[in-house]
Amino acid sequence: MSQPNKPYYGIEELLLFPRHTRATYLATFGKQAPKWDKAKQIKRWATKDKPEGANYGYDYFDPIKTSFQIANIPSSEAQEFNLPGKFDYPKWMPAPTPAVVVGGSSEQSVNADWLSTKEEADALALELAETGFFTVGKVSESQFVSGTFRYDWRGETRRQWAIRIGGDDHTVSLILKRKHAGGVGAPGHWFGNDMSGPMWARDTEDTGDMDSRPEIPAPYRQLLANERLHIDPFKVLVVRTDIESELNPTTPDPAGTGGGLTTKQAAQLERIDLAVIELLGR
Repeated sequence: MSQPNKPYYGIEELLLFPRHTRATYLATFGKQAPKWDKAKQIKRWATKDKPEGANYGYDYFDPIKTSFQIANIPSSEAQEFNLPGKFDYPKWMPAPTPAVVVGGSSEQSVNADWLSTKEEADALALELAETGFFTVGKVSESQFVSGTFRYDWRGETRRQWAIRIGGDDHTVSLILKRKHAGGVGAPGHWFGNDMSGPMWARDTEDTGDMDSRPEIPAPYRQLLANERLHIDPFKVLVVRTDIESELNPTTPDPAGTGGGLTTKQAAQLERIDLAVIELLGR
């Protein structure tokens, strides 16, 4: 990273990697950040490459101690973000189907919302049985056409699978739609019984926004030979010692207060002083 060509600048200019929120991550990478991991502290930065060795050691600026400190994290975590905030789960959207119901000279499109795979049906039956709330029976294929009507699947491999719960058959795809109403993968739990059938309640999710643990500090580069820190109650600045400024005066402070004037300021003051003397006729 290049050194700013300014007389002084914020301490943030020394950050080795940009810090992100979920919004800036999305804008930068074109996708949402991974889901918040509550087992880990907030981490708003990431290295571009995985560091060598088991641990990644780096300098960071501690705003409480107002000095640089050293931190160490596992190298496996150096490339990972852990950003707090709401995770947007993908919507449950069954893929369109080419299947139709044919009857005489007419045909009617099959509603994809009613279709699922056998694997989905078997997995859902096992999931419901493990809750202990339902008497789960066999998985079977439902047939909603009869007489002169028939299915023309046209390469479609999904079917209208159903699970026997208690004494009734429940369509698998409709149960999945209920489960994924808040998005595929959104946390929740089953409730209900053989009479009501499977019901889904979404769980409250910890987004990390109220996490009280300190964030993992971001890496800073070290000060260069021509830089020093300027610390006041409101901010921390990096001052270029090779560029004259009010924070880096070259004219000594005669009162010894630690202030002083730049060469330009001293010249301006001298001109003002001469003008005042001339006006007063001294």
